[in-house]
Amino acid sequence: LDRVPRLSPIQADEPPTLPLSPNQYKHLLDSIPRAFEDSTKAAKVRALVQLMRHSGLAIRDAVTLRRLELQRDAQKKIHRVTTARQKTGTHVSVPIPAEVARELLAVVNAHPDYFFWSTGNGKEQSAVTNWQHDLRTLFRAAGFPDGHPHQLRDTAAVEWLKAGIPLEEVSKLLGHESTRTTERHYSPWIKGRQDRLDSLVIASWR
Repeated sequence: LDRVPRLSPIQADEPPTLPLSPNQYKHLLDSIPRAFEDSTKAAKVRALVQLMRHSGLAIRDAVTLRRLELQRDAQKKIHRVTTARQKTGTHVSVPIPAEVARELLAVVNAHPDYFFWSTGNGKEQSAVTNWQHDLRTLFRAAGFPDGHPHQLRDTAAVEWLKAGIPLEEVSKLLGHESTRTTERHYSPWIKGRQDRLDSLVIASWR
């Protein structure tokens, strides 16, 4: 019999997602009590959403975040998330707002070493899949049926860029291996570049 040649697996890029506007993000948070009637679960979901939005962590990194990776910087009087991205192994260290740190520290979890991974053993993917399901439930409850957890990471990146943080620094915060990755995903929101483009276009009207 003739053998069918074996094809190389197709490497598919993750589908692009869009950041949430401030109003959309507020509405997402406000929808949590409606989506999750159990107050302990609701608080846990809110803490995860806030963590992803303000740290820029991907869902796998957020779900498997250890408690010791939320560190208090006594000198600067802030909390920061310090971890390594599982996808790339790249180290990240991101300050987070005090209220987000308080929500994280208040999370009730079955495993003492983690915020969101209740067993701490077995397959990480099972825990990630469960939390993906919960976040998609939340997006639907908020009226965003096509919402995706990655939009929280996108929102962090875009808000940093809009605040004028340079692309190179945002790339480090996101744990990208190359600034090319950051530029490919978030080029339209690079504030300095967009301001220059706007000025050039407006000047052409005269």
